Amino acid sequence: MNLMLDTHTREHGYDETWVPVVVNRPSMTGTAQLPKFEEDMYALKDEDMFLIPTAEVPLTNLYRDEMLAESELPKGLTAYSACFRREAGAAGKDTRGLLRVHEFDKIELVRYTTPETSADQLELLTGHAEKILQLLELPYRVVRLAAGDTGFAGCVDAFVCCAPSMAVAEATRTTRLTVLRARITTCPSRPAPLHVPPEFCRPAAARAARTSSPRTSR
Repeated sequence: MNLMLDTHTREHGYDETWVPVVVNRPSMTGTAQLPKFEEDMYALKDEDMFLIPTAEVPLTNLYRDEMLAESELPKGLTAYSACFRREAGAAGKDTRGLLRVHEFDKIELVRYTTPETSADQLELLTGHAEKILQLLELPYRVVRLAAGDTGFAGCVDAFVCCAPSMAVAEATRTTRLTVLRARITTCPSRPAPLHVPPEFCRPAAARAARTSSPRTSR
């Protein structure tokens, strides 16, 4: 975890952020966790609040209902947090405790950017995530998902091979959120001059799992 945080803050220019692990329904809806994945989330009894499935949720909602100046963008944030999901992880002797089950730790990267530069920022973000796998000398494969298979304008996965079962698993995923998600989280940016109507920031997110393993070059 220290390697990831040190690399992203010192070399890639991200600001480390400490995020809450309990968020409200609008925050979960803004990052598309709800309503589709509500059954996979841990909810607080008698309160419309949830444990975060990833630090992407609080990071993406950090500037909710705020106006960002275009001069502040791009803005990169990273966070280390515990994550909670009701995922059915494999329970075999080779994989028990290695895959995500109920609670796990993870590093998250989020970049706030303008619509015009969001595609380039996605590529930059993907490169930052790959850098960790390269430093760890883990063979990996990069897969760009077809747009029809994702709920985002762009989605890139990096897969590694996990010992001892040698099963292929997702180590990182980078996504580019469209203006739809930016509108839901109500995070506009205002260009200069001030009379120009505000546009909506397009956050891009990368997530690196606690356990990552094997690189075949791109």
